[in-house]
Amino acid sequence: MKQTPQNISNFEIGDIIVRIEPMQGNRERERLDARSFIGNPFKFLGIANACIYLESQPMTQKKSDKSNESDTGMGMHDLESFFAMLTDSVGPLSLSVDLWSEGWAKYIDPYEIGGTLNSRQAFDKSLEGKSTRELQKIYNNAIEAEEYLKAKRIKRILDSTE
Repeated sequence: MKQTPQNISNFEIGDIIVRIEPMQGNRERERLDARSFIGNPFKFLGIANACIYLESQPMTQKKSDKSNESDTGMGMHDLESFFAMLTDSVGPLSLSVDLWSEGWAKYIDPYEIGGTLNSRQAFDKSLEGKSTRELQKIYNNAIEAEEYLKAKRIKRILDSTE
C-alpha cells in the first residue's frame, strides 16, 4: 500500500501514525538514529514547546496469537522501556519539530495489508464482467498505488483471457 509522507501538522490529536522516512537535518544534534521509529505505531498527542509529543502504541496482533511477545521475545512493556531509555524520558516521547516534522503517515495495520477475506471476495466480484481494457487500467492503478496483491489478482485474470 502506498503511503505518502506528510508533515506532522497534517494529523489530528489521537491519530495513530508511523514514520515512513528517516529524520531530516543534522543527525549529530540528535541522540537517536535517523531511522529511529520507522514502522513503529504512535498515538499523536500534539505539538507544543517546539516538540512533537507521541505515545508508543502496541502493534496489532493476529486474533489467534495469544502471545504478548514479538519474535524478539520483547513484550510491549519492554519495548516502551527501551524507547524511554533511548529518549531519557518517562511519559510521552518528545521529538524536536525542526528535525522530525516530515516523513509521517497514518499507520496501516500489517495484518490488514492484504485485506480481509470478505474484502478480497468483494474485490474479485467487482472485476467480474470488466473488459480487458478496464482491467488493464485497474491493474495500472494498483501498481501505481503499490497495491501489489490486487495487481497480482488482476494479472491472473488478464493472463487467463489471453
